[in-house]
Amino acid sequence: MRKTFLAITFLLVLCFLPASVTAQKFVNTTMTNLPLDVKADKTLYIAIVTDPTIPEEKIQIVKNAVTSIHSFTKDGKKFYEGWQGALKESQHYTRYYIPTNLKIVDSDNAHIKVTITLTTSKNDLGYDGYTSFTQYNKMIESVHIVIYQADTLTNEDLAGITRHEFGHALGLGHSSSPNDLMYGDIDGRLAFISKGNLDALSALYNGKILSQYFEESVS
Repeated sequence: MRKTFLAITFLLVLCFLPASVTAQKFVNTTMTNLPLDVKADKTLYIAIVTDPTIPEEKIQIVKNAVTSIHSFTKDGKKFYEGWQGALKESQHYTRYYIPTNLKIVDSDNAHIKVTITLTTSKNDLGYDGYTSFTQYNKMIESVHIVIYQADTLTNEDLAGITRHEFGHALGLGHSSSPNDLMYGDIDGRLAFISKGNLDALSALYNGKILSQYFEESVS
């Protein structure tokens, strides 16, 4: 299992969402269920910054976990290999705009919202991934993802950690279901984007607390 951590930098206003356990076992203990502030029909720009010794193969795996449009079916359920493909099939008419066009750009681009750093360093607390962000007016302004020891992670784990951390970048908190992408301890074999993750995003971007949404959906 791979450990991840999520941190929040509060910008000007402190806005807490109540912790809650939902029917789908989404637990808002980290108070991170906030939508990403992307204007309607605008591209979400992402930068990948790496240590010089990170192999190109590892960088490509991270890119694929974000921009792949490939999907597969397992046990009758559809899963997505990358967030681009998943978001294209998400609900598009929501209160807050769900970004559906993701683009990886050079780190000097002025419009970057999400920065992913791949480092060979080890996290002192043993985390493989760490996501921090600034938020204002109950929306995420900017995101910084760090993936540690990216050069030694298996390709499967690196892809899974990237999908998980990018889920945080979009606003999803942790799930308490071990089979879910957003579970705190990541199993690379299971770390794919599901319809449940997209349902959670749709609820979040419609302005609902996830517990309220899932209670309604199973009632």
